[in-house]
Amino acid sequence: MTRGVKYCQQLNESRSLDRKFGENCQNDGKLWKFSELRQINLSAMDVLKWSTAVEQADLYAKYLSNSVISNEVSYENYVCNCTNPQTFGKYCEYQFFQGSSSFDDEIRTQYQSRWNTSFGSQLHNNRPCYQAHFECNFGLMCLDWRHVCDGKQQCMNGIDEEYCDKIEFNECEDDEYRCTNGMCVPEEYWLDGDYDCMDYSDEVGSLAGYECNMIPTYSCDEHVCLYNHWSCGDGTCLHSRADRINGVRNGNREHCLNFRDVNYMCEASTRFGLSLWTIEDGYCLQYHLHYNQLGLDRSSHKSLCIFHVKCALTNSLNLDCKCSTPDKCAELVDDACRDSSLISDPLDRPVLNPYTDMVYKRVRNWRNKRPDGLIYGGSIKCIGYQMTIKEGSGWGLAEMYSLLTHIENEYRMCRPQYDQFCWNTSRTFNNLPYLVSLRCSIRCISKYRVRDGIADCYPHEEGFNEFNSCPRIQRHRLRCSSSESSCLIPAVIGTLNPECSNAHDEYDYKSRVPLVRNVICQSRNTAECLYLRNYIKMSSMNTTSLTNYISEGESLSSFLTKVPFKSHCDSNLDTASGIDEIPHLCQKWICSKKEYQCGTGQCIPQNWVCDGEWDCSDASDEEGIFIIEKFNDHNSRIMNLTKTKSDCSSRYQNAAVPFSKICDISKEYPCFRSDVDDPFNFTTNPPCINLTQIGDGIVNCLTGLDERNILQCGSIGMLGFNFVFDNMFNNVCGEYTVLCTERYPWVPGNSTISYDSVCFYQRQHFKNGSLSQCDSLRDVMCLNDVCIKRARCNGILECENGEDEYRCIQPELTQVQYRPFKETQLKSLTWNDYPTFASKMSTGLKLTYTASFETEKLNISTMMKILYPYNKKYTSVYDIIRDLYPNTITFEGYYLPFFCNRGLAVKHSDGETTCFCSPAFFGEQCEFYSDRITVATHLDLSNYHAHPQVQAIKVLVTFLYEDEIIDYYEFHVNSLLENNDNYVKQGIYFLYPRFGKYLQTKKTNRSGSQLYSVSFEAFDLYFNETIQSIATWHYPMYFDFLPVYRLSKILRFSSFSGSKVGSCSNKPCGSHGTCQKILNSNSSLNYFCSCHSGFYGKHCDLYYQECLGYCSANSICKPNYRGILTGNSKSMLCICSAARFGPTCSLKNDQCIVNPCQHGGSCFPTYTPQDILNYTCLCAPSFTGSHCELARGLVHIRMNLSTNSLLRPMNISALTIAFNNYNPKTFAFLMQHQQVHRNLPLQIQLAYSRKLITAPTIGLLKVWTKRCEYYG
Repeated sequence: MTRGVKYCQQLNESRSLDRKFGENCQNDGKLWKFSELRQINLSAMDVLKWSTAVEQADLYAKYLSNSVISNEVSYENYVCNCTNPQTFGKYCEYQFFQGSSSFDDEIRTQYQSRWNTSFGSQLHNNRPCYQAHFECNFGLMCLDWRHVCDGKQQCMNGIDEEYCDKIEFNECEDDEYRCTNGMCVPEEYWLDGDYDCMDYSDEVGSLAGYECNMIPTYSCDEHVCLYNHWSCGDGTCLHSRADRINGVRNGNREHCLNFRDVNYMCEASTRFGLSLWTIEDGYCLQYHLHYNQLGLDRSSHKSLCIFHVKCALTNSLNLDCKCSTPDKCAELVDDACRDSSLISDPLDRPVLNPYTDMVYKRVRNWRNKRPDGLIYGGSIKCIGYQMTIKEGSGWGLAEMYSLLTHIENEYRMCRPQYDQFCWNTSRTFNNLPYLVSLRCSIRCISKYRVRDGIADCYPHEEGFNEFNSCPRIQRHRLRCSSSESSCLIPAVIGTLNPECSNAHDEYDYKSRVPLVRNVICQSRNTAECLYLRNYIKMSSMNTTSLTNYISEGESLSSFLTKVPFKSHCDSNLDTASGIDEIPHLCQKWICSKKEYQCGTGQCIPQNWVCDGEWDCSDASDEEGIFIIEKFNDHNSRIMNLTKTKSDCSSRYQNAAVPFSKICDISKEYPCFRSDVDDPFNFTTNPPCINLTQIGDGIVNCLTGLDERNILQCGSIGMLGFNFVFDNMFNNVCGEYTVLCTERYPWVPGNSTISYDSVCFYQRQHFKNGSLSQCDSLRDVMCLNDVCIKRARCNGILECENGEDEYRCIQPELTQVQYRPFKETQLKSLTWNDYPTFASKMSTGLKLTYTASFETEKLNISTMMKILYPYNKKYTSVYDIIRDLYPNTITFEGYYLPFFCNRGLAVKHSDGETTCFCSPAFFGEQCEFYSDRITVATHLDLSNYHAHPQVQAIKVLVTFLYEDEIIDYYEFHVNSLLENNDNYVKQGIYFLYPRFGKYLQTKKTNRSGSQLYSVSFEAFDLYFNETIQSIATWHYPMYFDFLPVYRLSKILRFSSFSGSKVGSCSNKPCGSHGTCQKILNSNSSLNYFCSCHSGFYGKHCDLYYQECLGYCSANSICKPNYRGILTGNSKSMLCICSAARFGPTCSLKNDQCIVNPCQHGGSCFPTYTPQDILNYTCLCAPSFTGSHCELARGLVHIRMNLSTNSLLRPMNISALTIAFNNYNPKTFAFLMQHQQVHRNLPLQIQLAYSRKLITAPTIGLLKVWTKRCEYYG
């Protein structure tokens, strides 16, 4: 997507720029007067290459053409040559810190430094905040714009969730895809590899945006989180089940890298294994410092009680603490906090949300950082009424409570929605009724949210026994089956967490090949994207239709259905039957020299042996290695058995293995046995089986634990530690992470004995019937009737026989999927796995295969590193910490990447740091979120009839308040380069004004003003510099009450001329304008007058005298079009003719006058804002390269029959040659080109098509004789 992103200084207040430097250029730039440049015959385009401002180059071009220039402002009569490539600006006043010569390179360099210095975000007081247009009591943590209309009350009284029904129940047009949050994008943008929905729900892939903190992208800055996620403020979204205390979820790290999830509550958490201390403004530091003496923390002055609590939780991280251990600190807490049994922390205001305080008991174990409870208080909006809690309502905090979960808070307090009848009589902007679901007991939600794969309710509405259909948008949502209706969004397909009981969202319907590993939709019209679109569309039809469709759609799904030779006996199940890993078929398998051979014959990498995870189905790479008396010849050549056993014994020592007091772990595997009546009676039925029984095809352990690499769990794949429910929960496969939870609850005495062996530790009552203190998911009731708190899966055997660690996945392994990374490692294929050429065939046909292609070389130059002293203007935490740790806290690592938040830090000529912000932010350090819209669009040329003399199409995009232009953007389309599906999708920013009547409109029209709109006007640009208006589109902004919104539309031409129908037939635009029907309007009365140069007004009946001579000849002067954000509402915009640009169109892109394209290529200016001198070469089919300088790869095949060949030329009837690449994941051939020849040609030649970049990897030759015999 091409993005119209302008980085500039975006201050929080209007301020005149002091840019009158006299007759001096900064940073050693050289000053040139216009008259001096003319004397040495320097052209305006030469001046532009100096990296000077376009405005000055345009002014100089106008000076050359007129020899006259205004002397009103004398300092404009010169231009600065920025001789240092790292400097830029009108007066060369800015300089990149790290030696870059472009914005893109400098931003990339600054952001790359973030990977290892995330604590740098805590050293600058620039946490991004949203300045709401309404009064909001949000607690300590300021608003993120994503909090408005996210379904969660973040302001006291719930004002942030008012009027949100308009977007929640919005209905899209028939040719649009409806995003989960109610926004709409064109159907063509659905599953095209770009995130067009701001919530990412239109694509397959992560909804979290975990990479956003480290990369400055358009999609991250505009990313909104789904209801079951929590926003980090930088585009990253944490799942609500992530543990806010430890920053993990399902054993994997999941937390905000900017620490927004723990700011103001740092002591209650750890990050990267480190305790944290809360300093002023809520930031978190991990250093042992005298925080009080350094002035970083004043909590001891506010409350000595809270200060001692902070010391107790962090083991006295603050060197000013008066205690040395948590126990000593506990005494101080007990003394300082004696007035209350509960302590609120933070003390000032709540941080989780405005009505929820975290509390600790005064007397407790302070080594446990997790708060003991929550206290609710304040004004909360509920269904049909407002509730105020004055005294506070307490709630104990479960051990596994994540603190990010909002659903439980709603469920406890009330049902926070604001219309008593859920707006069920309301209608949308396109006059359709609200589709309201009453399934959710705590929220009024759109019917489209039920069974979409995202939990929006409590209890959640996504269970397998829930059914929902969505006929209007079903073609865009996956239906599990005809008997299991669902509306699954693409984003939940292939997540390793089945939403369908038949796992059709995880496995291909026909082949059962996993979708997550084989179907990655990265760009439009790839086989994977086409496959997914059709897979989803056909899911709403009956099963027979789907099967027939997939069979007929071989070109789309064939890459899923074949198991390559190399994938057999590799320890991964690639077929639904598991036939590719059957031991007796693998026994004679030959492993490579680098692989270990299992007892089953399977081949695995050596480093998988004794890594704590079964890879061999008989566990002969783990516990099973102890019963091996002698390695086979293959393993003996690469490994030493004695050393291997010694290495394994350290992992499987008695102190770490459950039931090791009962079982001989050198010979036996501990598990609850399936062949006994009472597996929990260890006296008569010891929980041990022989190691030889693992992987023998017979289930000897309950849950199939001994056969976990052979059995499959429904259609999810290898059983692992998952669980197959027999006659429970629709016989589904329960994933390990949700077993024994509310999704698959365990009911003692009412579950199968097999499920009892999974959840036995959750028993809450002693055998005598009395209630124990074991009441959380991490507590364990041992089999000997002893309750142990927080003993579950902590790596320590605490029960008498160690059953507290039974069926626990080791902490270094992920819990989300069984053996998740093993298949990825196996599928990494090198080019050497396939031959690059063939020299002969069994038929005696000799081939010579020659492929010529260019390999792009990446030249990495040594980056200049200029270390500037930190900015003394800002006395910050960074200054203090850098003085203390000068060798660690570097300028490049801890200052540059974070000082401007998500903007770019550059050095001003006065020595200070200046921040250039993207449109998503403003402020001196880009510390505030902007109110804005983004526009995603492209020009559909289907009905466009190009005149042969048209060089390009210009599209002028304007953002309007009523009839007043706020801002504008231009893009160009070349019909030769962007035909069919080769269009360039535009991404454009527009900002809402933050002053005057515009700001007042936002404040007074909380439900939206509908006064804003976006207009598009298209012009044909002819080679002779004529400009002709050809089309207009106009879209009102219905949702201008939202802080951020995306308008996503395709601009389509009409099949008839708009100027000859409806109101245009009356010529309302007179003789000074061209009437254009508004093409997206169904009303023939809607038209737009495209005024000729200098004219303006609704009917082009007014003229602006200052347009005379302002724009260059043949350009169109548009009064009042430059927009109010430029500071001059009367400023003129020049619509430039072909190849011209600049504020007055005085500059001309003459790069194509002398055609730089070689070998008959055609040159076209591309008009990109990032590179105004850019051009594109359209090459002849046989050439490629940026200038068509490279011959496209040619494949020559010369064929000769050997004398002993079975074939004779006269007997050959036909010959085909298929040129293929291959899928590196599935190894399936992907045909690129095919030729058919009669008889035997002497040679075959392939010149790559335009879409091929490198030579096809593999050629397949097939020969048919006249007797219909086949050779290949």
